[in-house]
Amino acid sequence: MQDDEEKAVPTLPHVQSAGRYLCRLTELRLSDGALSVQHHREWLRFCREICYNEDTDLKKRGAAAAAPMEDTRMEHKREKFLDALQDCPVIAALKSDEGLEKAIASDCTTVFFLYGTILNIASHVERVKQAGKLVFADLIEGLTARDITADFIAQNTKADGIISTRPNIIRRAKALGMLTIQRFFLFDSLSFDTVLRQNSNADAVDLLPATMPRVLERLSHQIRLPIIASGLLADKQDVVAALSAGVQAVSTTSPALWDI
Repeated sequence: MQDDEEKAVPTLPHVQSAGRYLCRLTELRLSDGALSVQHHREWLRFCREICYNEDTDLKKRGAAAAAPMEDTRMEHKREKFLDALQDCPVIAALKSDEGLEKAIASDCTTVFFLYGTILNIASHVERVKQAGKLVFADLIEGLTARDITADFIAQNTKADGIISTRPNIIRRAKALGMLTIQRFFLFDSLSFDTVLRQNSNADAVDLLPATMPRVLERLSHQIRLPIIASGLLADKQDVVAALSAGVQAVSTTSPALWDI
C-alpha cells in the first residue's frame, strides 16, 4: 500500500511549479522509461491552467466583464489542440505524398505538412481534415516569408494553424484566428536564449532537434508554453527520452514511430 501511495501521480493542487512537476514525472517513469498516458494528461491539464487562463485573470482583476467572442473561439481551439496532443503525443510530420495515406490511417491526432505547393496544399489538407485530425502547415512552395503567407493558408485551406520560424507570420496568423507554433533551431546558448525571449505569443513552440533531452528539460522548466520536439528521432527510445524530458509532444517524419 505504501509503494502505491509513493507512485501515485501528483495532482495539480499539490504542484507548485512546472519544474517540480517535471521532476516528479521523471521519478514516475515506467519500467521501460516511458511515461503513462495518465502522466501526460496531468501535465497537459497543468499547461491549460497556467498557459491559457488569460480570461480568468482578467475577470479576477476586474479588467473585463466578459471575454470577446473571438477570444472564446481561440480558447476553444487551444483546448482542442491540447486535447489532441493528450490523446496522442506523437505528431505525424509529412514531407512527401508517400506518407500521406499512412498519416491518415495512423493513430496520430495531429499532422504537420512540411511540403506542398500553393496548387495542391488545399486538397492535401482537406483529405487529412476529413479523417478528423488537426492540421498545421509550413514550408509550402510558392509562399514567401511575408505576412501574406498566413493569409493564403487561412483563406485557401482548412488548416487549423501554421508552423513558422518567423515571428511576423506567427503574429499575422494569430490575428487571423489560427493556431500558431513557432519553430526554433537549437544550435548554441544564443539560440537557447532566443527561445526564452520569444515574444510572438505563439500557442506552442517546436524545438529542433528533439534528441537533446537535457536541453529540452532545461527549457521545459522555463517556458510556460506547450513544447513540441522535432527532428532526428530514430526510434522509440528517442521518443521516450524527449517526452520524459517534459515536452508535450514530438513530431516525426518516420511512419514507424507514428503508432508506437
